[in-house]
Amino acid sequence: MFNSASEQEFFEEKTAEEISQLASLALSGDTVASERNSVGLREKTGYPDSVYIMAANIFQGIRSEKSPEKVLIKYGSEPLRSFTESEDEFLQRLSYELAFSALKYQDILETMLIDSCIFPSTTIPDHLNSLIIVMLYDFQDRKFQARLLSDNEEFIAEVLEVENLLNSYKTKLAAALARCRIKHDALSIYHILPETVRNQELRASTLPLYAWINTCKIRTNLEVSLSIL
Repeated sequence: MFNSASEQEFFEEKTAEEISQLASLALSGDTVASERNSVGLREKTGYPDSVYIMAANIFQGIRSEKSPEKVLIKYGSEPLRSFTESEDEFLQRLSYELAFSALKYQDILETMLIDSCIFPSTTIPDHLNSLIIVMLYDFQDRKFQARLLSDNEEFIAEVLEVENLLNSYKTKLAAALARCRIKHDALSIYHILPETVRNQELRASTLPLYAWINTCKIRTNLEVSLSIL
């Protein structure tokens, strides 16, 4: 209880300042981590709306189910309506990558949403929560920077609704991530993952890849085909 209006005003200003400092820490720390891993990679600018929708539906089917007493966020049972069924293999691959990345960080992302007070204050229906999770993963992966939109892109209302929500909580989300990193003494969100998960990813990235080539169907010589691979 505050004794005066001035004390309450001071407390609110102090809280806002702490949130701003934590947000700056999240952005700066992730920038350092990304610089170590971004050599040769394109700048992350976000995905088309259709990828978010497909990724949300994939995540809805693979997300971790929790016991009732441990549920932080309720997910609806109905899938999001996809306006266009993409047959583009590249977009489908992006959707699966985004969905499984969100799954890997599901606990952390849910904690961020609770800690930033998006939940339970938001009025967005439960069936959009899978979309919130996959878009939040991408949002923090872009260091909470705005998505770059192309002029000829087809927009989806649900994606824009979630995007506006996350943008309005940008500073609080960054601060929530910073608090999570401080708690785990982690340089980036990746280092918050259990060591067993990180070791599995490391082993998977070092496994050799094998391929079989039907030389009877090669129109060019074998050396050219191998160079393409």
